[in-house]
Amino acid sequence: EDVILQNEAPTDFYVLVTGAAELIVTRNGVEHTVGEANKGELCGEIGVLCY
Repeated sequence: EDVILQNEAPTDFYVLVTGAAELIVTRNGVEHTVGEANKGELCGEIGVLCY
């Protein structure tokens, strides 16, 4: 399930309580995994603060 989409203004940030989430970017129509967020990490906080 997509949580935060590339090139869209975020409205929420997330704290991973359990599990992990892949960080994927799309370049020239091809998805590339660039990292992973793990338990206890935040996702999307910079986007929420900047928009």
